[in-house]
Amino acid sequence: MSDGLFSPALEYVVSLGRPLRRFPLVGGLTVWDDPPEGKVILAVACPNRLGVFEPLPGRAWWDKLWWWPDPLSPDPPGYRLAPRVEKQNRAPVRVAAQGSGDRDLRAEACERSLRAADYLIRRLRNLRGVRVPTVSHGRRFPLLLPVNPTPALTRVAEELRVPRPVDGWPGLVICEVGWWQSTKRLDSLVDIVRQAVQGERPAALEDAEREWSSPPP
Repeated sequence: MSDGLFSPALEYVVSLGRPLRRFPLVGGLTVWDDPPEGKVILAVACPNRLGVFEPLPGRAWWDKLWWWPDPLSPDPPGYRLAPRVEKQNRAPVRVAAQGSGDRDLRAEACERSLRAADYLIRRLRNLRGVRVPTVSHGRRFPLLLPVNPTPALTRVAEELRVPRPVDGWPGLVICEVGWWQSTKRLDSLVDIVRQAVQGERPAALEDAEREWSSPPP
């Protein structure tokens, strides 16, 4: 299994009681080195827990691939169209929108989420010392700070998370946004990151309200 699995997917795979081998993340991507022999089931999240879209591993050495997608990111064609790939359960994206009824709004929700991520990335790249790695991503993406992010950014905002360490990416923070973030909210996240880089302790933000009527950035 990939080290890019989210905790619920990881817990599910472990609960099956099968022999496991974990392949590491390096620079945001799973390194599928020295593949085992025999029939193998791969467990992959795409995008992974860092927000990076993983390329489909070479098909010669695995029998089946379990794929956990993100409901608010587009499906990568390499996974969606490939044989022997089983998409794991994903609920439709439903929101309370006036006049829309209870319907699946995934396509529009994905578009709004990606626009929010693009806006936030443009703002963050203007901060001195802050780097957004050049990787394929969706609404979740990695952010590299020139300082240790743990003291300042732990439980400060629901959109910012300090993950367990990843080789090659010091100062790693994961940013994750959705269709509900307003421009004002995204600007507040930029200010929080700026304060953390400057050695300050930012004030915590309340969780964002999920209002479909809020204009996207």
